[in-house]
Amino acid sequence: MTVLGRLMDVPYRYSFADLTVLSDTILPDLAPQSRDSFQAADQEAPLAVTFSNRSSRFPPPDRWLARIGRRRRPWMCSGLTKQGYLLRFPGVADFLLDPDGRTVQGRPDGRTTKRHVAHVLLDHALPLALSLRQKTVLHASAVATEHGCCLFIGPSGSGKSTLAASFLADGADLLSDDCVMLTERFGTVWAIPTYTSLRLWSDSFRRLALSRPAEPIRFGSSFKHSVLLAAGGSRRAYPVRRIYQLTPLPERRRGQTGAFGVAIARLSPREGLMQLLTSLRRVNIMDPAGLIQAMDDLGRIVELVPVKRLNVPRRYDRLDEVRQVVRRDLPQS
Repeated sequence: MTVLGRLMDVPYRYSFADLTVLSDTILPDLAPQSRDSFQAADQEAPLAVTFSNRSSRFPPPDRWLARIGRRRRPWMCSGLTKQGYLLRFPGVADFLLDPDGRTVQGRPDGRTTKRHVAHVLLDHALPLALSLRQKTVLHASAVATEHGCCLFIGPSGSGKSTLAASFLADGADLLSDDCVMLTERFGTVWAIPTYTSLRLWSDSFRRLALSRPAEPIRFGSSFKHSVLLAAGGSRRAYPVRRIYQLTPLPERRRGQTGAFGVAIARLSPREGLMQLLTSLRRVNIMDPAGLIQAMDDLGRIVELVPVKRLNVPRRYDRLDEVRQVVRRDLPQS
C-alpha cells in the first residue's frame, strides 16, 4: 500500500495553502480540517506527511543540487534521488519528497526538538512540495490591511517577519509569515495563506510586545518565538495590491548626511521579475523546463501587481512610519 493510501484514515488533517495535508503527527501550526471538508475538497490529491522513528538519514542523493549557508556548514542541502528529492537539514531532519509533491517523508535527528523539525517542515519542505505541483510559492510575508493585501519579499534578515508582526499588532490580518502561495484568477493575483503562526527573533518579540501566547524554539545558541495565531491569522485568500522588496537602510553615523528615510520606488518589470525570481521557492533550480514555466508565471504576476522597493530603517521606533508609508501607497479603493 502506498504512503497516501495508509494515511486516508489518520486522525490528523490540515490545510496548507489550497491543499489538504494528511499527517501521522500533530502539526499545531496548521489549521485543522474536518473529514467533511476533506471529502468536499477539490479533486487535487492531498499531501501526505509521515515521520519515521528511525534515527538514520536517508541514503545520499545521486546528485546534490544546492547547498545553502556556510560552505563547510550548510544549514540546508537538496539533492536528486531515484525516489524524488532529498532535503537535508544537518542536525535537524531529512525530508524525502516524491517527484509529484504528493508525499513528504521525514526522519528527524534525535538531537533536536519536535518544534524545530516542524519549523523546517512548514517553512521549507511543504512549500517545496507545493512547487513540485507547479504552484507559485514565494519566500515572503503577507498582511491584509483595510486598503488591501501586500507582500514583503527580501532575503532572510531583511525584516519581513518583524514588519508583518508590526502590522498585526496594529490591527491588520497576518496571512503568512514566511511563505505565500500566489495564484491568478481572471486577471487578479490572489495570496493564499499557508500556516497560522509567526516566528520572531527574541529582540523583535520583546520590542513588539505581542499580547499572544508564544513558544521558544532553539536555533543553535539563539531562540525564535513561535506566536500561534489561532484567532488572528487569516485563512482566506486576498487579492494582492502591492509587492514590496525590503531594502534595509544602514544606521546613520555621526556626521553623515543624505536621505535615510522610508521611501518607496516602483521597479521596472524586469527588476520586479528578478526580485520575484530570487524569492521563488523551487526544489530543483537546475530544471530548465521548470524555470521557463516559473518565469512565465512570475511575468504574469508582474504585469498585474506593482513590485516596489521599500527602504526600511533598521529601527523599531520607525516601524510606525513604515506602516504609514505603506498604507498611503496601497490603492484606496
